[in-house]
Amino acid sequence: MQKHVEVIINSSLSLNTDVTSAKALQCNKKPKKVFQGQTHGHEGFLLTKEEGIKLLKKNPEYKNVLKPFLVGEELVGNKNAQPGRFVIDFSQMDILKASTYKDIFKIIEKIVLPEREARGKEQEDVNKELLKNDPKAKINKHHINFYKNWWMLSYGREDMLNERSNLKRYISCARVTQRPIFEFFENYINPNDKVMAFMFEDDYSFGIIQSGIHWKWFLKKCTTLGQTPNYNSAAIWDTFPWPQTPTEVQIKKVAAAAKAFHIQRTATLKQYNMSLRDLYRLLEQPGANPIKDLHAALDKAVMEAYGFDDTKDILAQLLALNLLVADKENRKEKVQAPGLPEFVKNKEDYVSDECVRFEWG
Repeated sequence: MQKHVEVIINSSLSLNTDVTSAKALQCNKKPKKVFQGQTHGHEGFLLTKEEGIKLLKKNPEYKNVLKPFLVGEELVGNKNAQPGRFVIDFSQMDILKASTYKDIFKIIEKIVLPEREARGKEQEDVNKELLKNDPKAKINKHHINFYKNWWMLSYGREDMLNERSNLKRYISCARVTQRPIFEFFENYINPNDKVMAFMFEDDYSFGIIQSGIHWKWFLKKCTTLGQTPNYNSAAIWDTFPWPQTPTEVQIKKVAAAAKAFHIQRTATLKQYNMSLRDLYRLLEQPGANPIKDLHAALDKAVMEAYGFDDTKDILAQLLALNLLVADKENRKEKVQAPGLPEFVKNKEDYVSDECVRFEWG
């Protein structure tokens, strides 16, 4: 049986609560803020950490297209959540621009191009045969399209990169995870498709996402791979309602609790040379733990921002809020989307430099 950290009051939660009637919320879907990370599609796009650093020392401009590439296992299992590889990412570049990064472009040209050409032509031949036998046959073109843009990752998530471009940091979790582990990462680190990326940089948003309330909704709405919960943004994020009428005092309280939690968690990891998985396994054990206390303080602040009653079923309250927001959207009434509310004027006050940074040593 899988374990997970209990970070909200058990008496207020029934895992049998039926939330299948929850509706997708347009304010969560547009603008899109949550993304599955990049799919490289070919090992030729990947370099070891040593190879990447060597190229960057040779030409610092390569930093524009050579990025540390984070996978879910590294997020939870590596010390300081460090990526172990680089990815060559020519997303948003045509072939002319990409070719100016000569040493890196040659790698892709030598390793990726021949295979993509072969598979693209193979798919064309298969499609011709299918259409010959049935002009209305459904054909597949993804290898053909990969060949047309052979210097690019299979799925570079350009919409994600655009959304991230003005952020100092963003939030990520492993896409398949047993534990409520969310972390800030610097803009320079690219998430792999085994990572979910939340394009928020402020402590208030981190507090809501890291909270036990979001985690319980995650557990209830998720799909599973084997016995392990899988973060499906359409099922989880698109239906997860945010506090609709928080006061600025409550927002500041959530942000302060989130920041205190994050700072202390980071300090604890460094002090005891732990990975996030190491720490959260300890949180599953009985007994006092200062990180448990900080989780509880964050959850209390988030509950207050929602205006929820902690003696009542939290999932039921979330479902009721989801249906209320969906109804308001149908009636074209204003609702509160994820993130800091518009009335918060000094948004920069909620953003610090605290995040995982790539370690060059």
